[in-house]
Amino acid sequence: MLLLTSTLVIMADLPVVPVLPKMQEIFSDIPNINLLVKLVLTTPAIFIVISSPFIGYLLDKYGRKNIILASILIYVLAGTSGAYAGSIYEILIGRAFLGISTAGVINGCSALVGDYYRGEGINRMMGLQSSSIGYAGLLYLVLGGLLGDIHWRATFLIYLLPVFLFFMFAKFIDEPIVRQNSAPGWSMLKKPESAFLRKLVMIYLIAFGLMIFFYMLPLQLPFYLKSIISLNNTQVGLTIAAMTFFSATTAVFYKKIKKMFSYRHIFIISFIAMGLGYMIISAVPEYSYIFAGMVITGIAMGLVIPNLRTWVGACSEPFFLGRAFGGLTASLYLGQFFSPIIINQVIKLTSQPASFTLAGMFMMGVSSVFLVISRK
Repeated sequence: MLLLTSTLVIMADLPVVPVLPKMQEIFSDIPNINLLVKLVLTTPAIFIVISSPFIGYLLDKYGRKNIILASILIYVLAGTSGAYAGSIYEILIGRAFLGISTAGVINGCSALVGDYYRGEGINRMMGLQSSSIGYAGLLYLVLGGLLGDIHWRATFLIYLLPVFLFFMFAKFIDEPIVRQNSAPGWSMLKKPESAFLRKLVMIYLIAFGLMIFFYMLPLQLPFYLKSIISLNNTQVGLTIAAMTFFSATTAVFYKKIKKMFSYRHIFIISFIAMGLGYMIISAVPEYSYIFAGMVITGIAMGLVIPNLRTWVGACSEPFFLGRAFGGLTASLYLGQFFSPIIINQVIKLTSQPASFTLAGMFMMGVSSVFLVISRK
C-alpha cells in the first residue's frame, strides 16, 4: 500500500505529457503559450519545492499518516480541476495545489519507509519504491494518451484514481513508533556533523542538475517526435513509457547492484550511460535511434533515483528523516521546474537536437567529476 501510494508522485505530471501539443494548439492565442503549456507539466514542481521543507517539518513533528491522507484529498481536487478549468491560467493554479499535495504524499511515504526499514531493508524498499513509481508511470502515460485521444480534458480525469488509495491507506497503514515522536526545533539543524550536512548538499546538487536535463525528455520529446514523424498522442505516450518501463525494471535490481558498487560508482556508471543515451537521441533524427537512446537513459535513471533516496535515508537519523527527504524532493523538483526555462533558452541559441547533445555532454562531465573526487 505504501509503494502504491508513492506512485502519485509520477501521476502528478506524466499523464499530461501526450496532450501538451494539443493544449498549445487550443490556447494558441495566449502570449508565450509555448512556455506556459510546458509550465502545466512543471508548475507542480516549484510548489513541491516551496512546500517540501515545511511539510518535512510537519511530518517530523506531527507524524506521517494524517498529513498523507489530507494530501491525497487535495491531490484529487487539484488534479481533476484541469478537466473543467476555463483558461490556461486556471489550469496552472490547479497544478500549483497539485504540487503542494504531491509534496505531502512523497515526503510522507519516503519518511515512512525510513521509519520501517534500515540497512539492507531500506536499500530494498527504495529500489522497490522507484520501480513502483516507474511502472505506474508507464500505466499513467499510456492511460493519459488514451484519454487524450478522446479529448484533451479527459486526461485530467485520471486524478480520480487516488480516491481508492485514500480509503486503502487509511485502513491498512499504521503510524510507526520512532525513537523521537516529536520534532525538535529548527535549532536541531545545527547538531548534525558538518560532514553529514556537506553530504546532503552534494546529494541535493546532484538531484537538481539531474532533473534539469532529464526532464528534457517528457518536455521536449513530444514536440521533437512530431516534428520528424507523424505520431498520435497514444504513440507518443507509449514511446516515453518505454523509457519508464526500463527505468522501473532496473530499479527492481537496485539492492543487488548496490551490494557490488558504492554510491559513487553507481553515479559514475549511470551518468555515463545517460550521457550516451542523450547523444544517441540527437545523433540521427530517426525513431529507432531515438527509442534506443531512451532505453539506455531509462536503464541509467533506474539506478540514479533509488541511489539518491537510499543515500539520504541511510545517512539520516529518524528524527531528521522528514526534513532530509523534504530537501531531496525540493532539489529534484526545483530542477524539474527550471528545466523548460533553461532548455528553451538553449534551444533558442542552438537547436532542439543540439540541446540533447549538450545535455549528454553535461552528464558525461558529471561522471568525470565523480571519477576525480575523493572517495571519502
